[in-house]
Amino acid sequence: MFFGPVLTNVKDVQTLIKYRNQSNMSSIKVVTGWGFDRGWSDTTRAQLLCLTPNPIVRTTVGDPSNKDAATYLLSERVTAELSPWVRYKPDLMIELGNEPNHTAFNLGSGEHVIWTYRYHLIESIKRVRTYYPMAHIIAPAFIVNETMARWFAICKDAFRMCDSLGVHVYEHESFKPDYQGPKTDQLKQIHNLYLPLCEEINKPLVMTEFGINSSAKTKQEKYDEYVLFTKQLPSVYIGATYYHYNAREDIDPQYHIPVNATSMYV
Repeated sequence: MFFGPVLTNVKDVQTLIKYRNQSNMSSIKVVTGWGFDRGWSDTTRAQLLCLTPNPIVRTTVGDPSNKDAATYLLSERVTAELSPWVRYKPDLMIELGNEPNHTAFNLGSGEHVIWTYRYHLIESIKRVRTYYPMAHIIAPAFIVNETMARWFAICKDAFRMCDSLGVHVYEHESFKPDYQGPKTDQLKQIHNLYLPLCEEINKPLVMTEFGINSSAKTKQEKYDEYVLFTKQLPSVYIGATYYHYNAREDIDPQYHIPVNATSMYV
């Protein structure tokens, strides 16, 4: 099972690879539109993809939480974003968009938004299959909220077209099963929806985001729990990437796991 961070910001690719090596991690998830202040270059893309065994690249298009990105997965923009990455790794793991049921959609009571999203998701999957036939497509993960089950019901046929299904799981205090404090039980909610479908269609899960948002725990305590948590996941999971590594700490600093807070992951 692969394991590693979601990259939000780092100074340079050398620092990022040293960070990965320090804890013997085998994955880094990156988003096409950010990571370095000066932007990605052909050289830095090639270095990351060649030096990381299981990289994941997510599109910015199809992310309603990002005001600068298109809400829907517009298929031509999807392949345009992925093109400079897939050229270096044709079998790249690709995550399509991010949390389409985010409240930024402002769904109200209408379902037309979900069906429209489903249409664009299917068109994007078809286009990626045509342009990048060796790529591993990860279905977009939902945010755990009251709309998730309906989104899942409408989109699950599109998920069958993917190679794996992405999930996002967060807790306020701890992932430990014996923890007695406040829990959101997001993992239980995810498994109730996803595990029957995974068994039916024989597709694995990838935990493309997870984290503990409490500021009471130290970075080291969080990281140690992430390591233990991923080792205890059911075998349907092929990998997990924690949120996040952000050297600037300007976005969600409570999740940032710095270099000096990581121990050897075995």
